[in-house]
Amino acid sequence: MWRWRGRSAPRASPSPEELFCEEFVISAKIASCLTHCLASRTSSLLSAEMRTPRWVLFVCPAIVLLTVIYATSGPADDYYAVKSVSFLPGTTQSSGSSIGDDRVEPVVRTEPAPGSMTTNGGKSRALYHDDPPLEPRVSRCMDVPGFTPVDGSPSRSPLNVADYLLRETKGKTLTEIGSRNGDILACITHFKVNEEKLPAPVSVELDEEYCGKMRARGIEVRCDPIEDLGDDKLPISDYYFWWPMAAKSQNTAWLRHIGGVLQKKGIAKGKTAIIACDPQWAEDRDNSYELKDWMGAEWRGKVFYDEGDHDRQFGGFRMIHVPLDFLFPTEAEVTEGKKKVEEKRREATKRTEEEERQRKREEYRKARPQ
Repeated sequence: MWRWRGRSAPRASPSPEELFCEEFVISAKIASCLTHCLASRTSSLLSAEMRTPRWVLFVCPAIVLLTVIYATSGPADDYYAVKSVSFLPGTTQSSGSSIGDDRVEPVVRTEPAPGSMTTNGGKSRALYHDDPPLEPRVSRCMDVPGFTPVDGSPSRSPLNVADYLLRETKGKTLTEIGSRNGDILACITHFKVNEEKLPAPVSVELDEEYCGKMRARGIEVRCDPIEDLGDDKLPISDYYFWWPMAAKSQNTAWLRHIGGVLQKKGIAKGKTAIIACDPQWAEDRDNSYELKDWMGAEWRGKVFYDEGDHDRQFGGFRMIHVPLDFLFPTEAEVTEGKKKVEEKRREATKRTEEEERQRKREEYRKARPQ
């Protein structure tokens, strides 16, 4: 369904059917006016012996109508957020820090209502316009005594990602790479330590300011870039989780580094990296296919969340699992592999085109009079 791009004056929310009918009538009127002008202009240019053919009376309105629909179509305001995003009061954006920092611009936002961090105030709405409404689900993090999230989505992973990680890593140890203020780990640490009786998860964070804030929350932190943590310093866990700031450059590099260290130690078998992917972010989305094609990744689940009305505060995260005992190809090997795939694709296209030409020649020979 297409929607008019502009915004009208405040009024009662119409149904999708009413919006479609209203906008179709507007487009039809515009098409009628443009067609009338076009026909009048065409008639004035043609001689008396050369009038407009009948097909023009049908084709021109159709072309104009389709052009108007294409020009005025766009995402519906009630299903897609406006292109701005907000931070929670008291949070700031620091350059060169952790995950998601350069993706948003801070704007003033009022204090959210209780529970709205994960449920959008209890409202139920669809992820896409043709889907049934999703019931808001409160993250388990909100049950943790004294837990208050510092960051808001999308400056950190949605809190419902913590629920996914608790389910997938039950009974296993976890390291998060890039934690900002530590909302996800502050939540997971409570359940890992108090319920599963496991060692506390570890954060690998390069920003010293965030490291200090997480230590104040009781989170164990390695305050170094992940690439600097070699054989002796890399935290050894069953699972490694991250949501990258630059998926194209970070995902493959981190997989090769962590997998290389674990494989060198001979302990990589059974250990897994879980990578969060936001399909609304083009680099995340595109890289998820490369991980699947070249790095042994598997798309394992979708985490739906609703933390607000602004851009990328509402949607679904793709969760990607990568076994760390996989023999990750080098960048050169991936590039060469892509070239071979492209060559095979071109060859297959040429064969298909040649087969189609042969088929048409055969049909022509059979249809030609003897």
